Amino acid sequence: IFKRHPLLYYSRYLLLAKNFKGKNSDDVGCYNDINAPTDVPQIYFETSDKMALSPGMDAFDKAIAISTYLRTNIKGGPGLSLSSDKTLRLMLEGKGGVCNDFSQVFNNFCLINDIRVKEWNCVDRFFKTRFGHTFNEIYSPKYQKWIAIDVHQTFYFTPEDSDIPLSAVEIFKRGRDGQKKVFRFF
Repeated sequence: IFKRHPLLYYSRYLLLAKNFKGKNSDDVGCYNDINAPTDVPQIYFETSDKMALSPGMDAFDKAIAISTYLRTNIKGGPGLSLSSDKTLRLMLEGKGGVCNDFSQVFNNFCLINDIRVKEWNCVDRFFKTRFGHTFNEIYSPKYQKWIAIDVHQTFYFTPEDSDIPLSAVEIFKRGRDGQKKVFRFF
């Protein structure tokens, strides 16, 4: 009961907010800022070599290619919540993988392919949740912004009248403002 008490979530939020030195939410939580490609297990490099990636591709196009490869080669299953090395191995063997497992391995593929990446989690409530989901956000130099991408479900969002992908913050703002958004499956 104590491990998941609402006061702990609130305290964590206050500490994160107080210690945040960036100018806006774009400065928060970039996986690349605290991890190095040299720390990524070898299986990621070996698997990445099988993906249709080229150095000239924009980060968004690379992210779509990585996501497509993962969803084509991994059927998913029960949650794993293991080290990145074990998680990818089990997923490739067809022994599991839920949204947070897909996000976890996607982070490493982005890191080794020079794509700035963040991981987002959302829940219906902080205490005794009934629903939660994990997705990623990558930075695209082509669009000059962060773009939310759901690797597990293979989609991203755009405004109803545009093909320009939305960031996580834009998705939430549009939802609050009652503006429509469109799923773009790949």
